[in-house]
Amino acid sequence: LELLEMFLYSKADRIVTVTDAFVDELGDRGVPRGKMRVVKNGVDLELFQPSPHQNEVRRELGFSSEDFICLYVGTHGMAHGLETILQVAERLRLRLRRTDVVGRLGGDEFGAILPGDTLAEVMVVAEKLRQAVEELPPLRGGMTETPTRITLSVGATSLSALDVNAEVLVNRADQALY
Repeated sequence: LELLEMFLYSKADRIVTVTDAFVDELGDRGVPRGKMRVVKNGVDLELFQPSPHQNEVRRELGFSSEDFICLYVGTHGMAHGLETILQVAERLRLRLRRTDVVGRLGGDEFGAILPGDTLAEVMVVAEKLRQAVEELPPLRGGMTETPTRITLSVGATSLSALDVNAEVLVNRADQALY
């Protein structure tokens, strides 16, 4: 697939990217920078007007009419480390039980739910996950010339009867990192 991509770049008169990072990524891979132009993502606000069923959808999703909702629908690719995120996700998925749940929280952060495990058991699993991720080959390209090792830091917490929402739980796990 990458050979096809590079062939198409070589035949193109112009290449439009949506961020400067893509220019750097493609340039580092041999695509002539002079062919590239950056057209950053933008929004035509005229296309986004409230719809008649807006409040119905807000209620279904648990939002009030006062809540501000912002969505990011962006591009992810080699310049953003998507391949690395997918490799890490696969390592995590393969090393957890079928009853465990793992998902990307955003950026390069993942969350996992290990039902029935004590905090001590979670820390044993966390160490195995950390080792599995660190066995991945170093990331090449990106922001530096030097290959970057892929690492995993883990913050763990346990659910109590007082935890009323996921945000409290995620914040507590995040604080456990420090």
